[in-house]
Amino acid sequence: MTKNKDLQARRNEILEYLLNFGPFGVPTGTRKEFAEKWNCSVRTIEGDINYVTLHTKIPKMAKLGQKFLMGYEKTMKVVAQMLQDEDISVRAKGVALFNQTQDHYTKMCEKYGFKEIIADKIELEEKPIHTTLSKEECEAEIKRLLGK
Repeated sequence: MTKNKDLQARRNEILEYLLNFGPFGVPTGTRKEFAEKWNCSVRTIEGDINYVTLHTKIPKMAKLGQKFLMGYEKTMKVVAQMLQDEDISVRAKGVALFNQTQDHYTKMCEKYGFKEIIADKIELEEKPIHTTLSKEECEAEIKRLLGK
């Protein structure tokens, strides 16, 4: 194949993958598989992914992406209201919901290759230190952080 035909074939395969597996990109492992298959670098594949997502109208992807963003925005509005509540238990639940939402968002971004997995980059030289707080200490910390 010529260089242009290879390029178009790679991009068509990436487009097909995105249409089949969703709007959130191509996982890192799959990017490596594409690079090996097409005898190019992962960076070249990433460039192809960017090109395809920017220059191709993909209604299914856009619809799924919008649905995800709407759900995320609704959840964050609920969290904001919970954090303003006078009841400390409601605020604590708001903090927990905020953490769960952020964790879910981060994992989704890592899964689909939009964010590197930080744990893969860190090498621990020593054992991590674990600190546990009592319920009273947690409530005091929440009050301190919320300024009440």
